Amino acid sequence: MKDVDPQASSAQTEQPQSTPKKDNPNEPTDGGKDVDMKDAEKPKPEAPKVRIRKEKQMRTFYHKVPLEVRYVEYPQPDVEKLTQGEEILRADDNYAIETLNSKNKLESSIFSTRDNLTSIWEKYSQKEEVNNINEYLNTVLNWLDDEGQDTTKEEYDNRYKHLQTLLEPILGRIAAELKKIEDERKAEEAKRLEEQKRIEEEKKKQEEEQKRLEEEKKKQEAGTEGQTPTEGQQPANAEQSQTPPKN
Repeated sequence: MKDVDPQASSAQTEQPQSTPKKDNPNEPTDGGKDVDMKDAEKPKPEAPKVRIRKEKQMRTFYHKVPLEVRYVEYPQPDVEKLTQGEEILRADDNYAIETLNSKNKLESSIFSTRDNLTSIWEKYSQKEEVNNINEYLNTVLNWLDDEGQDTTKEEYDNRYKHLQTLLEPILGRIAAELKKIEDERKAEEAKRLEEQKRIEEEKKKQEEEQKRLEEEKKKQEAGTEGQTPTEGQQPANAEQSQTPPKN
């Protein structure tokens, strides 16, 4: 038999068994294989609540506001003074508009006259007339660039009328040429209408003659159908058929 040390045996009996400490009480004790049922039965954390923002309802309040209308009567002299002032302002505005229109008309007539003298008016104008007109056009253009920038309506109208006076001979020849062309056109139109009328009359006469011949033919046919041969009379064709031919 083996000898047993009594101190060693007492030390073994007195030393208690050490248990492993748990860092996390929720972790499984057996290497994650076995799960404690108490941990499984714990409730799950609730989802965060979503806050719904409610729109505020607007309330409308109506209040009756008293309204009072008062008519103030101005003195008659003040009314007449205001009316006259308004008429003066309106007249000034109209005059300014008319002045601007006269200036634009003069400028446009100058440039259009220059173009026409070298194009469509060339065969109706004479050399001396063209020189006088061009000289006046240059004078008016220089005046517009200097004193004519801001002047009266009458000044623009007077220069426009003088330009039209210089253009009267040329415009007269053009008008005469146009009148001649128009007269020839009217003569041709009248001749064409007359010829058309003559053709229609002849056609109408032919139709009437044709209608008269058809009516006569119908009358003759109606007369021959109404005649019946009497006794002892034979048609001319029958007598001719009975007579023997002569040798």
